[in-house]
Amino acid sequence: MGFMIQESNKKKREAALREAVLSNFLVRWAGRFGLPKSHAIRFKLIDQTIHWDSTVFAYEISLVKHSGISTLHEHSFYWEGHLSKDDSVKIFYHLLKHEILVSRKGKHYFNLHFFDTHCAELRRYMQELDQKGLLSTVVNRLSPHITGKFCHANTVHYVHRVLHESVIKIEKSIVKITRLGEESMSKSTVFRVVETGGNNEVVKVDPNPLPWPKYLADLTNQRKVASKLAPEINTLVPGIAFALSGLHYLQIIPRYHRMFFYQENLSAKEQDDLFGDEMLKVAQKDEYLRQFLEVNGGYGYFMPYLEKGMLQDHLNFIHGYKEIPGTQTLRIDQDIDQEVSTDFIMLQQEHFDRFVNKYPGDNRNILLFIKKQFLKSPQSTANELKKILTAIKVKESSSTVYEAYQKIVATYLHDGYIHQLDARHNLSQLFAGLLKLFALLCRKGIAIRDLKAGNIYITENLQENGILDLLDFETAIIYKSPYAKEKIPQPRLGGTPSRGTPSLWFSNDVLLEYYGDLNRSLYLPDLYAIIDIIYSGITRQPLFQSAKGVLQDIFKIIQGELDLDYFRMQTTPVRDDEIDITVLESTVLGDETAIIEQSEKDMLELYKIINPIYWENAFVEFQSATQQHQSLLNAVTIRIPPEFAKTLKREIQLNCKLIENQLEQSPHPQKKLHKELCRQRHLLQLSFTNMPAHKLLQLLFITVALYMNRNS
Repeated sequence: MGFMIQESNKKKREAALREAVLSNFLVRWAGRFGLPKSHAIRFKLIDQTIHWDSTVFAYEISLVKHSGISTLHEHSFYWEGHLSKDDSVKIFYHLLKHEILVSRKGKHYFNLHFFDTHCAELRRYMQELDQKGLLSTVVNRLSPHITGKFCHANTVHYVHRVLHESVIKIEKSIVKITRLGEESMSKSTVFRVVETGGNNEVVKVDPNPLPWPKYLADLTNQRKVASKLAPEINTLVPGIAFALSGLHYLQIIPRYHRMFFYQENLSAKEQDDLFGDEMLKVAQKDEYLRQFLEVNGGYGYFMPYLEKGMLQDHLNFIHGYKEIPGTQTLRIDQDIDQEVSTDFIMLQQEHFDRFVNKYPGDNRNILLFIKKQFLKSPQSTANELKKILTAIKVKESSSTVYEAYQKIVATYLHDGYIHQLDARHNLSQLFAGLLKLFALLCRKGIAIRDLKAGNIYITENLQENGILDLLDFETAIIYKSPYAKEKIPQPRLGGTPSRGTPSLWFSNDVLLEYYGDLNRSLYLPDLYAIIDIIYSGITRQPLFQSAKGVLQDIFKIIQGELDLDYFRMQTTPVRDDEIDITVLESTVLGDETAIIEQSEKDMLELYKIINPIYWENAFVEFQSATQQHQSLLNAVTIRIPPEFAKTLKREIQLNCKLIENQLEQSPHPQKKLHKELCRQRHLLQLSFTNMPAHKLLQLLFITVALYMNRNS
């Protein structure tokens, strides 16, 4: 029951944020025509469909430019004597009472809600007037084409005509709003907004509405990070030049008109590259412009949407997946049904062992069950067998036997696809570009802290320089300053749970006290995210799902929504005899620690407790997942760029020093520490050039975990 309430609240919150994004779009849309938001703007939901993995909400929106609104008053319906003044006043107030007319600041507007009713509601109100005897005047002629007595139907058309004549122009458009990205913690909610004209934009809404100074600082930081990455990396950051472009207000004021004179010939990215910094200064002084940036009580982040070039889309393409309209899943772009037919022929020919052994892994029980069902009716056709298997549910699952079988076949086809030379080559190229990207980030002294396939895109830069490009720097930070004594600014806390570490939710002060070296605790989560991207990029399976659940609980503890003692009781630590690896040795504090207030001391004690628990879960899951897909991971050999090899060896050297310090401080001999130190020193002697993905992932995980799960 609690889960249902929580899910319901989540949907309500998302709906409220979507409405806020829509309202912002309407305000900016009105601004293109030089109209203030107080003018009549109407929208209605006309479609709600599932497209790929998201729900798309389509709205029809109308914008009305009014003429002579102040003349629309009691006597507006008195026309050439056809209606008496008294009747026109009665009609006017009746329409106002029923909100066919609306009053705003002493002026009267026609409510657009009635435009699409074909006068039905208006006619009903006129009939009420007739029944009440309010229409006392009989008009002989309404126009040269209407003769005879004047009835309520003609009155309706006449009133409707008066209202229409108060409108100069109706602008209509369709706008579609889609939620983007997975649910994340302490991060913005992201929507894609698509207009009829083909304009695509991404609008990010902060869960806690940002005041203008904080919003300005965030945008400035993101632009600063992007500038430092240039020219080696192409970047796409939120900006306000893109959001404000086309506003009538900017065109009619001379000092802004010059800035946007060539705006129509520029792409959204070019607009912000050229005018972004200047527009930030303009909006800082011009409060009127800020209304076009307001979303959900704060300010939104705006950026153009990339239709193509996302790393995630390239990975889908390499794996032969295609998106199926109207569903929430990807499907292998090969004929599963044809493979099922081949299996049925195998069963008919009584090649049962070949059928069962064709699909390795934990599929034997399902395949034996299918064989058993076939033997019950050996004369069945393929379609008849399909109906039988569709009617049977898998134990402890919501899927049917046939759906489970289809998934087995799809995995089989995928694994075969990945062994093709072109697929392995393309994956190797992408991952080499990813490693080179990390090396460059380290050289520039920048930590992204939310690296994922959805924040990476591909341009000609990959072919020319062998490097991938980036967008979204919401949590990024520059930790290397040209001024040695300058303090590292506090980056925004938060990240994506499935590829984050607990450190992303704790302040610089806590991390500095815990690790001693703040820099590594800021940028190593990027390397951890790369592990997830490479693993899921090859296997198409998620990694660190159990650890993700731990992270979500950690976030709830920080927010005071979950009791720490209960969390520790529910999270079973891994026994020492189950793990023969030094990187996970860590001391968990006793039960005396309690979260009373969110002081730095409390947060440090909390981090000491939960960080080892997270890494224990991550380690067990990582070992299990990589072992399960070892054959597939070994099929892809990744070329190690020289820049990354150099960066990796530097990290290994730092880990050697870390272990040496621990050995010096330990009063007792530590065999595991000595063993790990020897292994790390051996790695320094190797030449990293090409490496199977399985081996590389093991090396990267140990490199990250050695530091992130230690208190130096």
